[in-house]
Amino acid sequence: ETSSTTKIVLIRHGQTSWNAEQRYQGQLNSPLTKEGRQQAETVGRRLTRAGWVFDALISSDLGRAQETANLARKHLKGAPRIILDPSCRERNYGMWEGKTKDEVRGICADPSVVDDKHTLDLSPDGMGVETRAALQLRAQNFFVNIVRQHRGKTVCVVTHGAFMAEALKCLLGVTDKVKGRRATLKIANGCICVLTLERDAHEWQISTIGDQAHYEPHYSRYLASPLSLSSLVLGISVGMSASLALVKLWD
Repeated sequence: ETSSTTKIVLIRHGQTSWNAEQRYQGQLNSPLTKEGRQQAETVGRRLTRAGWVFDALISSDLGRAQETANLARKHLKGAPRIILDPSCRERNYGMWEGKTKDEVRGICADPSVVDDKHTLDLSPDGMGVETRAALQLRAQNFFVNIVRQHRGKTVCVVTHGAFMAEALKCLLGVTDKVKGRRATLKIANGCICVLTLERDAHEWQISTIGDQAHYEPHYSRYLASPLSLSSLVLGISVGMSASLALVKLWD
């Protein structure tokens, strides 16, 4: 039976060795750390105890996302097989990949671009960095395809930090800078974001952004808690291009 609501649970992969070393990963890969593997299993337990059952489980085809999806899947009730989708890969950081910020500054003609990596509209110095506009378009098309292929279903997606941050900024209508300051969203390893779309509606509802309650020191009290930090209704037409406006915010 098909529900009237399409639900998408986004999960960022667990911590990797390059995350711990603060290296750009992009579309290269490094393995999950012990902490990252624990994060993946914990998020799977959290979702099951909170009552989530998924019709589809999608993962980026990059190794760290696949490993996270496989570890989380062990704890998901009736989990379907994992579908690999390269369109939800991490942002391509080109020649920055595998390097620390200091190392990148050493190869850039303008080192200041490193501090603006989340808002780059141009690829600096021919370094092959995927532009923000290209990343947002890729993310937008990914969500449109999910709705087309899984309308009325509940879908879990294991993906990446920059992909999630730019997708959510696009949905929220967040500009590059707010009151002169750079606008970023903190998407931590193993955190959860939840989006829903009603059958006859033309706006996404984002009920959760960056939920990490399951990693608190006494996290067991949170394992069955609803995934809800704040509720947002956004004026987003499915298939519409990226200039989207925030309509309402509830406390």
